[in-house]
Amino acid sequence: MNQSQTLPQEQDSEHLINNIKIAITVVYDRLEADISTDKLNKITADVYSEFKILDSDLIITALRNGSLGKYGKTYKLNVQEICIWIREHLKSDEVHSTLTLSQKKQFPKQKHKEDRL
Repeated sequence: MNQSQTLPQEQDSEHLINNIKIAITVVYDRLEADISTDKLNKITADVYSEFKILDSDLIITALRNGSLGKYGKTYKLNVQEICIWIREHLKSDEVHSTLTLSQKKQFPKQKHKEDRL
């Protein structure tokens, strides 16, 4: 299948992956941290795998907010920290109220009681 025969879902996936990759590059640049192409690709794949049902604007905003310190100080920038930023962004009243039912089930606003132990 050539580029013109790409399915709409594949185009959406490619678009989301590219937007995530750009956002992560901006985060590392904003925090004056270096990132190799290999590490960028691995982080992008992990973030996409975890958050592929979300709109790219939500992910981009979460990464921007996180890199600006909205979710606390970053001591070690890695995929775990980036995923925490996105989850924290999704918990905000303003954002959580816009999620679909499916997204709300996957990303609940509050942790279950047993998760907090």
